[in-house]
Amino acid sequence: MFDEAAKMALDAYRSFLPTLFIVSETKLSDMSEVPATAYNCSEINNIAITVERAAGEKCLRCWNWSVSVGKQETYPDLCHRCCEVLTV
Repeated sequence: MFDEAAKMALDAYRSFLPTLFIVSETKLSDMSEVPATAYNCSEINNIAITVERAAGEKCLRCWNWSVSVGKQETYPDLCHRCCEVLTV
């Protein structure tokens, strides 16, 4: 795993990481779980990055991919986050 300070920083902002990196979702894993094809960051020890297509369907409002698209009765083409925004 990366050093304790980096782990604490990433954990503190875990819910914000997809917004920060402009991706649909992020996952923090132990280095032992990282595939050999991952990009290893040379500036920060023990940080590796893999990019994969997120699961689910594309939300028509925010364009993020989410498994919650199609499960909202009121707005079936939207993700749960967008449905919450529209129903407030």
